[in-house]
Amino acid sequence: MGKVEIGIPEDDPRNPSVIADNMGDNVGDVAGMAADVYESYIVTVTAAIFSAAILWLPAQYIEMIILFATLALVATFVGVNLLKTSGVKHPPPSISMAIYATIALSVVLFFIGSFLLGLGPWRALALAAATSIGALVAPVIVKITDYYTSYNYGPVRRIAEQAKIGPATVIITGYGVGLMSAIPIIAVVAAVLGVSDAIGFYAVPVTAFGDYSKYLAGIFGTAMASVGLLVVAGIIVTADSYGPVSDNANGVVEMASLPENVREVTDVLDSVGNTTKATTKGYAIASAALAALVLFLALNI
Repeated sequence: MGKVEIGIPEDDPRNPSVIADNMGDNVGDVAGMAADVYESYIVTVTAAIFSAAILWLPAQYIEMIILFATLALVATFVGVNLLKTSGVKHPPPSISMAIYATIALSVVLFFIGSFLLGLGPWRALALAAATSIGALVAPVIVKITDYYTSYNYGPVRRIAEQAKIGPATVIITGYGVGLMSAIPIIAVVAAVLGVSDAIGFYAVPVTAFGDYSKYLAGIFGTAMASVGLLVVAGIIVTADSYGPVSDNANGVVEMASLPENVREVTDVLDSVGNTTKATTKGYAIASAALAALVLFLALNI
């Protein structure tokens, strides 16, 4: 309000709303988003265990769910420690590297862990593959979101070009790009659901429901793909937290009246932070959809 109506610069210390803005960044984009993703994580893991119990699967299948969640946590610790930004002027490659390293290590650990549970080579390989497919959805969603929200790519540049005409065209173009951005993510999630269901159909030994057993087995394959997507949430939330931190740093620079060259640096970091925040929102929505789907399937067996 101060910036638009009175002409006070953004993050100016004369505007008391600046403090509320900085606090809101942390509450909404750190605490709020982490709570949202964590809730989906708990729902997915619980629903997968619930599905295994209802389908009368051997105890190794429940152990596998807990083991995969633990292994992904170990991989997250490794990925976070690989994230070094000291002296880095453009952090997105470092953040992306940490995400990709975490996902890759998680996939390797999934295959190793599945063979240690004594499920048999074929079933161990298939279920590790279903979980890994889910985990690989995370970087795909990150990349799709990055394409639609980063200033380095066409969609954001097209929206910015509309500002030369007027605010109405900016709103219309941004709304249209937002609608289009949902299509590739929906396609990716649908493909993962189909593949994981097929893996469960052929690999999970459900026999307690007669002729319907094979079809119900596909549900467990879908549950494992959802588990794979959610158990890597730690590194995604870590990347999300960069956004409000860089935004607040930008505000501190302005309030402290630091030199203009400092503000130029933090402006770039703040812009990158907006992209990382948007990235996690796409992940949170996809993970929540899969979590709800798995829970509904489990309750309807």
